[in-house]
Amino acid sequence: MKVFPPGRCGTSQQRPRSGALQPQRYLYVALSCRNVELCIHTSNLETSSDYCERAVGIQGRLEDIQERLDDCRKVCIGGGKTRGTQSQVANHSAEGSNVAEGRQTEGAGGPSVDTYSSEGGTDENTPRSPTNPRTPTNPNNQEPGRRTERKEPGRRQLVKWPKANEVAVWQQLDKYLCVILERSLRGPVETKLNCIGDILYEECRGRFGVVPGKQSAGPKRKGRREREIEQLVMRRRQLRKQWRKASNEEKKGLKPLWEEAKKTLASLRRAERIRKRRRQKEERSCFFKNPFKHARRLLEDKRSGKLDITQSELENHIREQYSDSVRSTPLGSPAPPSFLFDAALPKLSKVAEVVRKARTASAPGPNGIPHKLYKYCPGVLKHLWNRLRVAWKNQVIPSEWQRAVTVLIPKEANSTTISQFRSIALLNVKGKIFFSILAKRLTNYLTSNGYIDTSCQKAAFEIILIGARKMVGGVKLPSGQRLPPVRGYMDDITTILQTAACTTRLLKRIDELVGWARMKIKPSKSRSLSLRKGVRSDHTTFVAGGEEIPLLASQPIRSLGRTYTADLSDRQMAETVRKQLADGLARINQSQLPGKYKVWSYQFILYPRVMWPLKMSDVPSSVVDKMDGLANSSIRKWLGLPRCLSDVGLFSRNMLQPREERDPPLLVKGLQRRAESHGGGRSDKDRAGAP
Repeated sequence: MKVFPPGRCGTSQQRPRSGALQPQRYLYVALSCRNVELCIHTSNLETSSDYCERAVGIQGRLEDIQERLDDCRKVCIGGGKTRGTQSQVANHSAEGSNVAEGRQTEGAGGPSVDTYSSEGGTDENTPRSPTNPRTPTNPNNQEPGRRTERKEPGRRQLVKWPKANEVAVWQQLDKYLCVILERSLRGPVETKLNCIGDILYEECRGRFGVVPGKQSAGPKRKGRREREIEQLVMRRRQLRKQWRKASNEEKKGLKPLWEEAKKTLASLRRAERIRKRRRQKEERSCFFKNPFKHARRLLEDKRSGKLDITQSELENHIREQYSDSVRSTPLGSPAPPSFLFDAALPKLSKVAEVVRKARTASAPGPNGIPHKLYKYCPGVLKHLWNRLRVAWKNQVIPSEWQRAVTVLIPKEANSTTISQFRSIALLNVKGKIFFSILAKRLTNYLTSNGYIDTSCQKAAFEIILIGARKMVGGVKLPSGQRLPPVRGYMDDITTILQTAACTTRLLKRIDELVGWARMKIKPSKSRSLSLRKGVRSDHTTFVAGGEEIPLLASQPIRSLGRTYTADLSDRQMAETVRKQLADGLARINQSQLPGKYKVWSYQFILYPRVMWPLKMSDVPSSVVDKMDGLANSSIRKWLGLPRCLSDVGLFSRNMLQPREERDPPLLVKGLQRRAESHGGGRSDKDRAGAP
């Protein structure tokens, strides 16, 4: 096949006016020939007429040889010098990014040929010759470094999107992307939906750039400037000692050295102060963007780790998590539906509603396009809606929607095993929009026909507890009443019984009911405690889910903000809460925020966290008084108040008055301003019980 290089198609090339939207300098055409998709890339195109004429000419040539391309693989033919990187061309292919791997050039300016692995055809493992698709190619005769297998795209870098209030930038981007999509996309709807994300990502990445990746926070070390300052301080001390012992002639030689060290030290300290002010400015701007998020981040424990398992272990874990062993078991057919499923084409208003309700800050999928682009670019959303309607009508699910990127988030510090990570699967936004509409219609279909009984579905866990309570009776009180043997809150169960045999029988029944509900008990997160005549017995153990439940004496447990130990006392809670308050105040104090924002972080984030365990546990009042003094001293420090200021002056709403009428007006005005800025914030009841 012959592809004309740019400028030889017989059309006059006219440059667009300055200020008009510049089309991207490549041509993308995707044509479907049964199981084969042929993609052509051409560069250095100036006007839209070149797009149209080349597309029509190439399409006519391809229709003549459609029968010959039955079993060939995907071939990409490019002509001329391609501007931009190789990834920009590869990411606009029919299969997404990272598919244009090998490249065979014919001369300096000749066409280049890329081969891909075919998803449809006779044999995926048999390489074909790019010039003759029916002739197998000897792998030993390929060029070094040439790769023919297709690699799945991973997670892309985040685009540095413009701010939401930059309306003009979003409008210009919307118009530009609509022009690019109309001129670039060709072929069946599956190819278009697979390629639209790649085109949008490449265009937006070229316009706005990408967000730099986060570097792993290693051990904190002193910077170069800080080390030089320490060395200069030591050098200055040595010069001072030498100056005291030196004679008058030696002092003349030491004075220039002293002046030089003093000048260099002042310059380095000035640079350190500038760097510190810059860090303060950055932290303040981060605080103003989202105060609650920034304050919570100050008080959260550091979570880090690296997954240290083999590939086979990871695959087995994924297979166990997402496979259903009884999937082939028939569930029976329900009654005929009274209301039919709504199979009408989705409306633009429904698609816009799904996009509007989605979180703007939600992470994108493998193609790197978030909800934000569709929120602020209605033209692009309408273009996507047209493609979704065709996919709905033809009942096509693109392969791009069937892939996801899994992100493992550590639950604690130094996490290594798979159980210490929380997995989140990130799907492409296009597929999420499509399946959200389908899920809403399916929910309406199931509820309107009575296939789901909402009266018992919300109380499904309570049904398990009811079945377990019938096995045994609870502890009998002196009044003659019995406590319930099982108490549940959310997904937690607490059992209190009189004998070990009853507890074993109850746990066995709960295990059966939980297994019937397709759930599983986690013995590692459970604890057992046995008391005989008021004395703890560590010889009695229980089994749940095939594993032994750990004893409370060996591993204390925390539930709903309360820590349970073997002695069943709240003595340790007093020290725990006091340490929590001290650590929180220290973390807030180490931040680069101004004093009033530190007080805000304490009032709205740290104070509620400390008050909850105080309400749940019996803490002595003496410990609370010490915590109160610790918090008040930090508040005085952050507000710039003297330490001798009483709590009445710190928390009172009344106006502070000077003792003598002879005080200058400036002092009176300063006291009034200080009282106005520090008087409000909490009620008298909260202040009285504040730590």
